[in-house]
Amino acid sequence: MEKELTQNIIFAERLKTAMNIRGVKQIDLITDLGINKGAMSSYLAGRYMPKNETIYRISKYLDVKPTWLIGIDVANSSSPVQLTSHEHELVLAYRSKPELQHAVDVLLGIEKRESGSFGTMAN
Repeated sequence: MEKELTQNIIFAERLKTAMNIRGVKQIDLITDLGINKGAMSSYLAGRYMPKNETIYRISKYLDVKPTWLIGIDVANSSSPVQLTSHEHELVLAYRSKPELQHAVDVLLGIEKRESGSFGTMAN
């Protein structure tokens, strides 16, 4: 029972981390993946672990590996680029200040494309 509780807490912490990194809110997962609101609250509180199919769907949505999400120590992203802890802090700070994002983009010489991805500005 204690091991199960520990796994639930690890899952909850990693789920919260992935959601923060991706800028995803609880309601996004509930709505987009059709997850019950009570179940999602239980996952985030570390009370329950979702079924494997739900873990897989959440991991795909958040672009993390399911094995990382359940607590196995592997790289958390399927992306080849891994962020340092400082870079991670910068991303979180950037996302928490939407009113400053345009100024930061201008300073860095990047522009937001319509698709939501970023690219370098043409000279």
